Amino acid sequence: MRERTNQDELLFRAGQLQPAESRRPGRLGEIAGRYLNRQGGHLERNASVVDVWRQYLPEGFYEHCSLVGVSGGVLKIEVDPGPYMHEMQVLSSKLLEHLQSCCGQAGIKRIKLRPRKVQQSEASQ
Repeated sequence: MRERTNQDELLFRAGQLQPAESRRPGRLGEIAGRYLNRQGGHLERNASVVDVWRQYLPEGFYEHCSLVGVSGGVLKIEVDPGPYMHEMQVLSSKLLEHLQSCCGQAGIKRIKLRPRKVQQSEASQ
């Protein structure tokens, strides 16, 4: 019985060693605010790339390609195969120049295109 009391006391003390802040939940707004403060510059750079991307693409082309991400100065884009891939290859050098002039802080050095995988249901249509 004495052993059980010692174990309970040890568990209780271990729980008290945690800082008070970690034991109580924070408010979602505060947590989100801290996250945005830490990630703000990164999010702002990527948001400007998305804005320029949307403005630059020809009408009707946007649904056939999508930004995958920016990593190591490389903007990755998935494009529907066939004529859309060809058109994006033609546009990519001008798009890169445009992104570099409008979003220099994003540090995009090149564009990498990859074919978008066709869904099984789309392939049968």
